[in-house]
Amino acid sequence: MSLSLSISGPAFAAGPTHADVAYASGSKQKYDLYMPANPTRNTPVLVVVHGGGWVAGDKSNKNAIAFKAPHYTAKGYVVASVNYRLLPGTKPDEQARDVARAIKHIQASSSRWGGDPTNMAVMGHSSGAHLLALVAGNPEAYELRNWKATVLLDTEALDVANLMRNGAGQVARGAFGIDPSYWTQVSPAETVTAGMAPVFIMCSALRETACPQAREYGEDIEAVGGTAHVRAVQLTHEEVNTSIGQQNGYTGAVDNFLRNSGLR
Repeated sequence: MSLSLSISGPAFAAGPTHADVAYASGSKQKYDLYMPANPTRNTPVLVVVHGGGWVAGDKSNKNAIAFKAPHYTAKGYVVASVNYRLLPGTKPDEQARDVARAIKHIQASSSRWGGDPTNMAVMGHSSGAHLLALVAGNPEAYELRNWKATVLLDTEALDVANLMRNGAGQVARGAFGIDPSYWTQVSPAETVTAGMAPVFIMCSALRETACPQAREYGEDIEAVGGTAHVRAVQLTHEEVNTSIGQQNGYTGAVDNFLRNSGLR
């Protein structure tokens, strides 16, 4: 049974505390920081990765951050909203490495602004969720410390090979091409490990492939000894994203997952 969507919530984020923090030399390789009012030495960190079909989107987009930043900073989190290079110049595997570079920079720098690199969660929507899932399956492969929780919001690209063999849409075809070996390379289902952080997946039951992909990915994680929770909701693809941070049961479900994973 899904929860009803409320349109009430906190005010939009007024703007980042620190904008355009560079984690590499490219113009897109930057993130914004939103700070809580009273950060402490062990302030938890939430990394947010925007969607946009691997070709578009930005760390400042309203759908990506407007509700999440005020909600989670009010709960005492530092929120980092990440940009990464986009298609056509940068393919998804390198986009995932950008996301990993950003996380590595945040982990290395967080103590300077009160964040605790061991007290971290990551959250992504759509293509951003796909990129995070690629990294989350085995953070050590990207020279990252593991984090405590991963939240994936409505992506259909968890088993990319299966998606591409079974009627992928134009966006996925443009991102993943025609080479089956590349589909496997960029498929999060191929990267799951027992040591990965617990995963919460919220998927739109209004879409044909998102929830089947989520359930199969969750089963893959559990098969290797990991922890996964899947929640199907009667929301559109965009509503899944914008609901988080507003005062509703969807945000409550994510917050409970973060709390049960050892965060606030």
